[in-house]
Amino acid sequence: MKLIIKKRVLVFLSLWIALTLSFTGRIGAETASSNNPDKALLKAAQSVHGGKNYETTFPIEFNRDYKLDHHQKTGEFDYFVINVEPDLVVTLELRTFEKGMSWNKGRRTVTTEPFAGLQLQDDKKNPLADVQINSMPNTVQKSSFRNRSVKGGSYYLLVGNLLGGMNKDQVIFKLSSTPFVHGDLGTDQDAGADIAEALPMMIGHYYPINSIGGGDSKDTYSFSAHKDDWYAIAVRAVDSLPTAFLVTVTGYEKNDRTKPKKIISYTSGGSQQVISKSFQVPKDGEYFIEINLMDQVPEKSLYSLELSRVPNPKKP
Repeated sequence: MKLIIKKRVLVFLSLWIALTLSFTGRIGAETASSNNPDKALLKAAQSVHGGKNYETTFPIEFNRDYKLDHHQKTGEFDYFVINVEPDLVVTLELRTFEKGMSWNKGRRTVTTEPFAGLQLQDDKKNPLADVQINSMPNTVQKSSFRNRSVKGGSYYLLVGNLLGGMNKDQVIFKLSSTPFVHGDLGTDQDAGADIAEALPMMIGHYYPINSIGGGDSKDTYSFSAHKDDWYAIAVRAVDSLPTAFLVTVTGYEKNDRTKPKKIISYTSGGSQQVISKSFQVPKDGEYFIEINLMDQVPEKSLYSLELSRVPNPKKP
C-alpha cells in the first residue's frame, strides 16, 4: 500500500515540475517578445494594400502606423489618399528594420539592405514632401509639409522606392498632423538670437515646424548633454528655400558666458536636402545650437529640427 502511495506521489511531482517548467518557458518567451521594441512596433502596425494607380487609391488616416501586406519590387508603388485640412503641418515618417528584399530572375531573396520610400503629392500630383531610405537598416527618416491652402483637400501618398524593393515585414510608415503655430519648437515663442533667449529642446524629439527669415536672422536653442556622448543635428527646410543653413554648436564655462567654445560648425543644405554631422561634447553641461541663414530672405521660412544621440563613430 505504501509503495502505491509513493508511486502516486512521484507521478504527481513529475507532472507538477513539467507544468511549472512549461509555464515558466512560456512566460520567458512572452517577456522576451515584449522586450523587443521592433517586433512590438511591427506587430502593432496595420497591414494595408494600396491601389495600383491614382484612380484606385486606398484611404489612410493620420497618426497611425502602417505596413504593406505584400512585398514590393523595385519601382513599384502603392497609392493611398488622405484628407488634409488647411494650415496643417503634415509629417511623413518612414522606418526600416534589419532586412530588405530583392528579386533575381523572379526569385525573391531576403537581404540586409532595406529600401523604402514615401512621397506626398497634392491633388494635382505635384510632389510636396518625400523621404527615402536606401540600403540602410534600422533607420528613421522624417519630412514635413505645411498645407497653406485656405481649404482642405485630398492628397496622395505614394509608397515605394525606385532603387530597391520593400520587405513588408521590415518597414513601417506613418503620417502625422499638427496645427501650424507661428513659433519655434511647437510653441508660440521665437528662439532668440543669443543664449539668453534660447529655447530648450529635447534630445530625440522631432520638431516639424520652426520659422526663420523675414527679419528673424538667427534661432538659438539649448540642450543638456553628458560628457563624451555623441550627438547629431538634422535641419531641413519645409518651404522652398533659396539659401542654406549655418549650424553651430557652442559650449561655455559655467561661470563665464563671455568665452564660447565652438564644438562644431557646418552648412546644411536648403530645400529638402539634409546634411547631418555628428559631434562629441567634452563635459557635462548646457550647450547651444545656433541656426543661421547663409543669405537673408525677405519672408518667414519654415524648417524642421531634430537633435539625436548617436553611437560613437570611432568605435567599430
